[in-house]
Amino acid sequence: LFETREADELASVLAAIAAPRDRSARLRALRTRFFDVPWADLMQVVDGPDHHPLIARIFDWAQLASPRAYETLFRRLAEDSRYAERALVLGNGERAVTNTWHLIELLLGELARARSDLHELVSQLRRWIADETSHPDERDVQRAETDADAVRILTIHKAKGLEFDTVILPALHRGTRGEQRDLLRWARIAGPAG
Repeated sequence: LFETREADELASVLAAIAAPRDRSARLRALRTRFFDVPWADLMQVVDGPDHHPLIARIFDWAQLASPRAYETLFRRLAEDSRYAERALVLGNGERAVTNTWHLIELLLGELARARSDLHELVSQLRRWIADETSHPDERDVQRAETDADAVRILTIHKAKGLEFDTVILPALHRGTRGEQRDLLRWARIAGPAG
């Protein structure tokens, strides 16, 4: 997870929000999928006035970071930038969105553990990215983009009325406790051939 483009891009955008007047931080942020400013326009935008729409957005987000309204900041970051739409159009979108939200959840967890300012949060994310230990912890594992093909574990009650191609019933051989009646009953239904 920390070796992904999404980790680097999120760190770059958060660094620009932490220091909105830092030209090099803004330059790195503007090249991420949160902004996706074309190379031909990059210098004009990065050196633009504070009221330029993209630069103003960074300052608006910085206003949310100052009172440490991080949940609102992260939500606005995704919504204002239209990150999910852009990532889906540019390719590998589901993976990018999943990774970005996973990183945001980890950062919010870090904030719950240690009330940090945005500079400290960016430093923590960069430490996670730079950590080259051969034993990654559970934070550094990518999640599945979708659970469409995942194994679903359900109780008999939750599965009632649902249909599946394959059903596995573990420990069926054990029977019920106390009573000696069948745990499961089924009937063969004759198909069209009889």
